[in-house]
Amino acid sequence: MSRFNHVPQVERYAVSAGLHTKTLTFIRPQRACLSILNERPLDDFRPLSVSLGKSTADVLIWSDWDIIFAYTTYFTGAIQHDHFMQLAADVVQSGLAVVSHYSEGFLIWKSQSIHAEPFDIHREPFVRPRTVEFTFPDGLGPYQMQCALHAAQMRFFEHHYVSPMVAKELLYFKAFLEPCELKTEGKHIRLYPSLTVHQNGVFQMHFRLMSNGNLISTRELIDDFLNSSMAVATDILVPPALMKLDGRKLIFEDDYYESRRSALRQWRRLENLIARSVNRVEGGPDSFDHDLISLDPEGKGEGAPMSLTTVTTMLSNALTTLLNQPRMGWRYRLLGPKKARYEQGEFWRGTPNVYLLSVRNHPLTASDIHSRYAAELGHIMSRSKDIPGPHAQKHLGESLRSAEDYLSYTGQALNLFVYSRSGRDGYEGDDPNANELIYALQSHVDLVDFINGSLWQCEERALLHAHTVEELITNRKRQTLYDYASRRPFHFGELNDWFTEVQKAHNIEATRAAIAFNTTLNLEKFKERRNFKRQQFQWLMAALLGVIAAGTSGGKLVSLFWEGAGGLPQSELRYALVAMTVVAMVFLAAYKGFVEPIGAET
Repeated sequence: MSRFNHVPQVERYAVSAGLHTKTLTFIRPQRACLSILNERPLDDFRPLSVSLGKSTADVLIWSDWDIIFAYTTYFTGAIQHDHFMQLAADVVQSGLAVVSHYSEGFLIWKSQSIHAEPFDIHREPFVRPRTVEFTFPDGLGPYQMQCALHAAQMRFFEHHYVSPMVAKELLYFKAFLEPCELKTEGKHIRLYPSLTVHQNGVFQMHFRLMSNGNLISTRELIDDFLNSSMAVATDILVPPALMKLDGRKLIFEDDYYESRRSALRQWRRLENLIARSVNRVEGGPDSFDHDLISLDPEGKGEGAPMSLTTVTTMLSNALTTLLNQPRMGWRYRLLGPKKARYEQGEFWRGTPNVYLLSVRNHPLTASDIHSRYAAELGHIMSRSKDIPGPHAQKHLGESLRSAEDYLSYTGQALNLFVYSRSGRDGYEGDDPNANELIYALQSHVDLVDFINGSLWQCEERALLHAHTVEELITNRKRQTLYDYASRRPFHFGELNDWFTEVQKAHNIEATRAAIAFNTTLNLEKFKERRNFKRQQFQWLMAALLGVIAAGTSGGKLVSLFWEGAGGLPQSELRYALVAMTVVAMVFLAAYKGFVEPIGAET
């Protein structure tokens, strides 16, 4: 058994691995630090709409579940290493995140000042440990401690399941934000956001929604929570730094305003609005205090409809702002907008990941759950309770998990994981949120989204106008690397089969075909440009040689006219021929060095 060591005033966490689940189990001793993420969302539930009597024994009534809304997108190019390390610190320094975990073994947080301390798994290389040790740095607050714990859990499962061939490409940092609150008609839910930014330019945004222990039906799960990401919100509360960074991009980088003076005036107005509209949220004895601001602070109800996608757009803009650092103040007034170093990609994908952990009359095995509740699970997969049972069951398909601990389904709409009672009871820990059960599976999903996002990035880069053949070759090499990594991404064969099925559901083969087509199209453009440059060079050579010949002949005629000689001396004739030969050889060498390499590279 190994231990988590952290600040002296907080109890230590003991960690061991359960034999049944092969996951970390965190056992809380007496007087342990209260679980911050055990603070459930503030939801307004409708009365339970189904009967709990004998006639409805086969109706699913959920008591413990989690939903992680995952969004994946990318920048059009890789992030330089120094910019990437600076970004990992800037997300904390700017107030956007409370903790940032850098995958090379550092934890970054802010108290009175910025701190960066070693924080990673203590293990041997290329070893899949069943127990690990993390040493928590001193000075972490309660919520920062919880975020670091979640980063540690995710890091463990990455090392445990992901093959080293893929793991070496996973250079990233994971940043945890303060909670957001989503208000819709009759509901008020709390989401816990996090960011995972990879050095190759792909970044993922996660919003975790946790149950509060109330019994709910499948319809309520779908309508009130699963589809909340698509619902139009009456208001959304976000951290103030997020609104400030988003506004900075829109005002100073996008060049939206007609004059620089009006842009600076709008920026001052936004700063004043944020300063007077921040609300301090008191969490109580079991939680933490944090600041939030409304996206409609003046309560006008104007502008575009708000939803969870609005927050993802703001997060993308915030990251772009921290990377590009657009000019502000007098520098903006004098020099105008700065050219952006990094641009956001055009494609993104949002997929909910649903984890159903506990149900009333919980069946013992995964096969029992599938045989009894296939139609209900099909409704969840289709995100609609109004579809007839047989049609809903078609949306479900077959489970991609052969063991009896949980069911695994994937599709275009979402990923669904349902734990059986044996799988749930196999978890031996005392964590009230069963994070290890969730993160053990979420690490698989995140790897799929990372490789898919990397291929989408390659597709867009192949479509864009490349300036050199080297850019196309580099992009092609990166695609080959991701294709190679996707063949055997995990240590375990069943997970590789699951990965293959998920990529089929996401139609990644179409992405690969598009990359090949766009690359071929760009190569044809290069051939056209090469032929055009060759013609230009030939015309230039012919013109220059003509000018040289005309100048030489004309000069000699003038010399003959003034000297009255009957012919050109033999020595001068040889000199003119040698000079013309040397000039021709020089231009021929330039032609070989300028035009021919283009054709060779193509």
